[in-house]
Amino acid sequence: MDVINKLEPVEHDQTVALVEQYATDTPQSHQCGFIAQSVQTIDELKHSVIGGDIGEDGKEGIRALNYNAIFTYAVKAIQELSQIVKAQQVQINELQAQIRTTC
Repeated sequence: MDVINKLEPVEHDQTVALVEQYATDTPQSHQCGFIAQSVQTIDELKHSVIGGDIGEDGKEGIRALNYNAIFTYAVKAIQELSQIVKAQQVQINELQAQIRTTC
């Protein structure tokens, strides 16, 4: 959960240069996801950022994300939340039983 809580989901429009460089079948340049530079600041997810190297022209290359690496943390967070919900449901059931016996 701690890693997932550090992520900042955003909606953004790709720059014209990026759309032209990575043209796909989808003409839309509006995206939902994460900004690679932000993800790179999260120690546990640094490995999910690809690119960003300085090219021969001296410019920094485009960064991309390996969303599969992030997905693994999301699954773990869901599992943790599921355990919390189960524990809370047990507690709710116990409290409801106590209420029924005292009324």
